Amino acid sequence: MSRSSRLRWLLVALVAAIVATTLLGRASSGSSQAGRPADALTDARELLVEVDNAQQCHWDRHHRYGNVPELDETMETLAPHHLIGSLMGTASTAHLNLEIQLSASGKSYLQRITGRGVDTYVERRGADFADYGADGWHRLTASCMRPK
Repeated sequence: MSRSSRLRWLLVALVAAIVATTLLGRASSGSSQAGRPADALTDARELLVEVDNAQQCHWDRHHRYGNVPELDETMETLAPHHLIGSLMGTASTAHLNLEIQLSASGKSYLQRITGRGVDTYVERRGADFADYGADGWHRLTASCMRPK
């Protein structure tokens, strides 16, 4: 990874940390210190699945994975009247932090979702799983599921 790529990801991580800290500073009414709230886990799983599906659709169209703006554009192209907002907007509304790291070739990606007591991820190389967190991975599909 080049120095400029590392600096770019460091900047993205820093901004994400600031946003997450700001959003997490507000205590949610359903949270407890004993564990993560069920609604946070549900929101994280839904976002994880939504992002991975967008990645699969982008892969089908471009033979590489994409960053968030590219994924939003791909999904808008597939179903222009279905989508309400962007992936980052969905993450923000759910008070979650979404981070996507692409390989230089775009042939692999790592998606990580954190916040509200949740920390989960999915990593794909090509169309195959390279690794995945405990939350939500079994809900993912092997190919693009077009919005209806």
